[in-house]
Amino acid sequence: GIVKGPKDFGIGIATGTSSLAKKTVYSLFNTAEKLTGTIAKFGETLTFDDEYQRQRNITKQRKAKHVGEGVAYGVRDFTTGIFEGITGVVTAPIKETQKGGALGFFKGLGKGLTGVVTKPVVGAIDLVSRTAEGIKNTPSAVRDTKSIAPTTGFVTTPVNPFPRPLKNPKAPPFWVSLIGAVTTPVIPSNIPVVKSLTP
Repeated sequence: GIVKGPKDFGIGIATGTSSLAKKTVYSLFNTAEKLTGTIAKFGETLTFDDEYQRQRNITKQRKAKHVGEGVAYGVRDFTTGIFEGITGVVTAPIKETQKGGALGFFKGLGKGLTGVVTKPVVGAIDLVSRTAEGIKNTPSAVRDTKSIAPTTGFVTTPVNPFPRPLKNPKAPPFWVSLIGAVTTPVIPSNIPVVKSLTP
């Protein structure tokens, strides 16, 4: 870079600094995502709710591609944790009573009281984990977006709705050549020929 000139040297420094910053951001938030994900996974097991764990594993399969999706998924998981925790105090005893009678009621009550604490906490950790995941993947999303070049174009072709033969075609106006339009005199080939009936 410095051999070619100061400009190339500066570009090389800027490129290297940008690459280092991206790698640092990735490493930092990748570590944060994995750490918070491990804590949330442990908290999930403390809910003793198999259905809740199954649903959470399904939603975790879709990864956040950028910070916007990360925040959106995190907020969703957090509100789900609060909702599941509150409603579980009522639904868990009912479900367990249907399975095991009176003993199942107390089992469900314990599960519901445990979930009202653990599920919102897991949801809050998921909010942090999902946001970190989105921030980590944002540089890749931006790079993929830049690699897709838009291919759009417009072709202007004036069309005369009432074509008729032109005896002395004139040169097109100057603005036609400026905008790149194409004008072609249209001479229809199916003009009926009327012959005189007078002898």
